[in-house]
Amino acid sequence: MELRSLPDEELARLVARHDEAAFEELVRRHQHRVLNTIHRHVGERDAAADLAQEVFVILWRKARTFKGNARFTTWLYRVVVNQCLQFRRRRRRRPAALSLDAVDADHPPEALQTGDEHGRADRVAAVRRALAALREQLGDLR
Repeated sequence: MELRSLPDEELARLVARHDEAAFEELVRRHQHRVLNTIHRHVGERDAAADLAQEVFVILWRKARTFKGNARFTTWLYRVVVNQCLQFRRRRRRRPAALSLDAVDADHPPEALQTGDEHGRADRVAAVRRALAALREQLGDLR
């Protein structure tokens, strides 16, 4: 049986029975469209690639939930949209990143204030030194 000639819906039924070749064919057919759709939703290429991978993991695990009442691409698009929405929700819940490069030792942000005014400059300096050491270590890994 030539998988390339089968419609998506039949391939999805085969994937539901853990047919790896059928899965590879669906990925081959839809990976660029899935990646581009996700990229349009999230705006970040690396995040889009990670989400696309998650979409195909879901396809592998949940292919049995495809009932064939609609086109396979409709089902797949719904998975894509759900992953994008979850990504956005996670992003909103994550606190904004604090750049310690811009921290003024005399007026640090609330997140670095402990109520103890004495030693604040020392704490900020220690954090800066730790960040510098991390950057140096990361530079060595590249």
